[in-house]
Amino acid sequence: MTTDINTSLLSFLKKIGLVDENSLIHLTPMSGGVSSDIYRLDIGEKFYCLKQALPKLKVDVDWYADTGRSYYEAEWLRYARSVNENNAPAILAYDRNAGFILMDYLPSEQYPVWKKQLLDGIIDADFATRVGKETARLHADSHNNQYLMELFKTDSMFYQLRIEPYLLFMREKYRDYKIQSVLTELAESLNTTHITLIHGDVSPKNILAGPDGPVFLDAECAYYGDPAFDLTFCLNHLLLKSIWNPESSVDYIYAYKSLVAAYLEQVSWENIDEFVHRCLRLLPALMLARIDGKSPVEYLTQNSQKELIRRFCTPRLLETSANLSAFADELGSELQDLLQ
Repeated sequence: MTTDINTSLLSFLKKIGLVDENSLIHLTPMSGGVSSDIYRLDIGEKFYCLKQALPKLKVDVDWYADTGRSYYEAEWLRYARSVNENNAPAILAYDRNAGFILMDYLPSEQYPVWKKQLLDGIIDADFATRVGKETARLHADSHNNQYLMELFKTDSMFYQLRIEPYLLFMREKYRDYKIQSVLTELAESLNTTHITLIHGDVSPKNILAGPDGPVFLDAECAYYGDPAFDLTFCLNHLLLKSIWNPESSVDYIYAYKSLVAAYLEQVSWENIDEFVHRCLRLLPALMLARIDGKSPVEYLTQNSQKELIRRFCTPRLLETSANLSAFADELGSELQDLLQ
């Protein structure tokens, strides 16, 4: 048996019957987000994915979160598979005390990360449509589900991982009282709106482009909350990439519109105009959060890109666009400045 794993993990693997004293074990670190350690776990000739939540996130500022979120991530993944088995990897085992999640290993050759495709110029509007469809399907299925509502009362963790670092943290950077008030109102709305089960991190880095459709990962922020957050969190990333690569902005915006259309077709749980209004209020705030919040995106490095986002988004915190398509079209017009 190799010794490159800690004793708590070894105990976990023995407890679930995956290893004994003669097993050959190896851990290979995998790329991921800022909140967890993720590995490919090799046991003999079998491969698994192993994940463990971190108490302090890997960012430049102090950002702490309850490691108990692993339990809710595992439960969200199980729920997603119950709606569509292609929506998430299978959970093989879980240790609530240590926060280990053992799941199927999905090789990148068959399951490329959507973010990598988007950054590599592979901008597939049909796949964006499927992301919108499956996200809405999960929201519709979980609406008014009392069991899920009770299970995912994860208000404090959602506050730690999303409301404080994305919205409230920015109040120190935006000294305008009106903008600060909007950020506070958005935070309060997210804290009090409980409509469907949400993933909380529907980002291209957490979606695999599987052969049978999108596979959602990293549901550490799962929460019975506002579905508008999931939609805008994903749309935000498509728009940010159009700013990063304005030469392909038409393709990113088309993928954005395809995702929006597929999602909105299935909004049956509430008045669609009210839903879209909340999205239009959240979207500019989330875009600003990815340059001025605790977790800025790594690929927007030029001041001209950041200033464009601030110039475009701050007025839309106070007065929204007509609809989600108009929001993207207005940004597309602004992007001409970056092309000159």
